[in-house]
Order: sequence, then C-alpha cells, then structure tokens
Amino acid sequence: MGWKTLPKKFAELEPKAAKLTHNVPVYKADHLPHEKLWSEHDHQVAFVQWVKHTYGDSREGDIFAVPNGAKLPYIKTAKGTRHAPQALRLLAEGMQPGVADLLLLLPRGEYHGLCIEMKKVGGKPRQEQIAWLQKRRTDGYCVGICEGWKSAMVLYLDFMQK
Repeated sequence: MGWKTLPKKFAELEPKAAKLTHNVPVYKADHLPHEKLWSEHDHQVAFVQWVKHTYGDSREGDIFAVPNGAKLPYIKTAKGTRHAPQALRLLAEGMQPGVADLLLLLPRGEYHGLCIEMKKVGGKPRQEQIAWLQKRRTDGYCVGICEGWKSAMVLYLDFMQK
C-alpha cells in the first residue's frame, strides 16, 4: 500500500501550508493519481502502517484509532424508520459524535497530544468533527484535518519535531 512508496526525504513531500478552517488546521499534500481514488479507510490504513513502520513499538508509534464513525448495521421498522441497537449501546458507553479518527497521547512541546481527523483527498469534515477539534485545540492539543495519508504524515512529523 501507500507507505511503501514513501519519499526518501521529508522535504520531498512539499507540504502545503496548513490553512485554518473554523480555527482548525487543514493539511494537504500532493498525492499520486491512484491515491486520490482511495477511500478514507485506505488513507488511514496507509498512514498507520507508515507510523508503525517508522516508529515501531516506541511511544512515538503508539497512535490509535477511535472507531467512532463506523457504519453500524440498522434495522428498518415497519414505519420505515431506522433503528441501530449497537449504536444505542455505544452511545450509552460514551461514544460521542465528532471524535477524531486517530489519537496520540504523547506530549510534545506545548501540546498534550495529537488528534488527527482523516479525510480522503477532497473530503470535508462534518460540523461535529470541527467542533470537537476546536475544543481539543483550546485544551492544548495539536489537531489537524488531514486530506490523505501524506498530509497526516506531514502533521505527524511536524508534531514530533516540537
């Protein structure tokens, strides 16, 4: 997958400056044509593989996914409404809308940790995701919306240099 086609030097990524969307940085990087067709899942898998390949089992590689936005099966009632019993269970356990896709609970510089909202190339965040990231940024976390795995890599490397 993607991490095996990694540039040899960080400088070869040519990251675009992060622009703010509702006071949350959005990271974009150049992707190969076939990577632009990947789903958000494909980009997240490539990014996590890169992190594990680069940092291994060290604390710097201890990023984890929050399966908050998983598409849960639902039951259609006789009235045509949808009912998702598993979603109700997860909400009761504390699931919250908008939580970032990836978290690294490792302080760096002025930040308490890193929160990444992964998007496919051209993908846009939902309002709940922006609101959640704004709160974490106010709380002292490094946050970013990353379009594609290389954009997430740019943010991750920047965070590690803090």
